[in-house]
Amino acid sequence: MSQDTSPAKNDLIGTGAFVVFLSAGLFALNTPFAAYFYGYGGDPLVVMTVRNAVAATMTFGLAIMLGQSMRINFAQFKLYAFLAFGQFLQGACYLGSVAFIPVSLAALIFFTWPLLVALAAPIAGDGRPSGKAFLFFGGAFAGLALALGPDLDTLDIRGIALAILGAIGVTLYLVFGRKALRELPMLPLATYTNIGAMLLSALTWTVVGGSLDWIAADDAFDAMMVLALISAVYSLGILTQVWALKRTPAPVIGLLYNLEPVLSIIAAALLLNERMTMMQIIGGGLVLLSLLGYSILQSRAVQ
Repeated sequence: MSQDTSPAKNDLIGTGAFVVFLSAGLFALNTPFAAYFYGYGGDPLVVMTVRNAVAATMTFGLAIMLGQSMRINFAQFKLYAFLAFGQFLQGACYLGSVAFIPVSLAALIFFTWPLLVALAAPIAGDGRPSGKAFLFFGGAFAGLALALGPDLDTLDIRGIALAILGAIGVTLYLVFGRKALRELPMLPLATYTNIGAMLLSALTWTVVGGSLDWIAADDAFDAMMVLALISAVYSLGILTQVWALKRTPAPVIGLLYNLEPVLSIIAAALLLNERMTMMQIIGGGLVLLSLLGYSILQSRAVQ
């Protein structure tokens, strides 16, 4: 049997894996920074609308600077709309789920999406992961369960359903985004998907009767600075994620993004003075060891 030595495979331990890790870290910062914004009276849909608008503006500007065409045909428009819906579904449903169930439980359910990505990898042409790979995935998932410490006594079917929909949304975006990037430029793709997600977020915020009272508060300037910081971090996360989508196999992306909730816990401890329990430390260590083992397994497979 011939070995797969494509650039995407060989990038596993190198630049591709590093960029995935960087992207996960940037996204992980969104949660603790958003906590500050919510303290000023803001809400998740405002965060989603503004950060998607900033990300779209940045990717559009880069595309123009690099001379990339922003013209799209009808078939491409349909694909962009599909990816935008996946991106919106990811954020709206995940953030909405915590209205019904604890954040830790919502995060655990939401972060089943790496398994969904691995299962859907054949759609993007990456091949199905081996049985040994799923053993490492099981270790990473068990580590997440320990690190996030879900309160299993508090269950609400609405919250569970929303968290699952959020996981499906990010799976759609990652798998079909990789497939789209084989034919479409990554900056126009990022621009149009963020515009679509922004419009869906703004529309949802209008329908549910969102409030902008925080703008008139005495600390409105501080709130806006935090919102700007969230938008900047998110935009950089989008850029690194889109870059990684084109150079790293989908199962690897899914497993490395398991680091995001662990990094969120660390960021919350540093920025919000939240205490990490021994169980969270043990769980985070198990995640890291599982991901390291998987990386070694994949590196041997491409040699």
